[in-house]
Amino acid sequence: MELPLFFGLSLSAWTPTVSTIVRDCIVIFLGILPSVFNGLLADLKNASTTTVIYLSRMERRMDTIPT
Repeated sequence: MELPLFFGLSLSAWTPTVSTIVRDCIVIFLGILPSVFNGLLADLKNASTTTVIYLSRMERRMDTIPT
């Protein structure tokens, strides 16, 4: 079964546009990815630092409570 000519033409006309859009999306995604990871790592580092500081303060407070 043969495809009509206009279908082939419209398909070939659309293909570069679709591939360009897909490629641009991939490039944008890959460009955003490192900053997202860096942000997550920074958040995790801040959270762990805050937790350590909080725990050490709690420990000091517990030491000062008279028994």
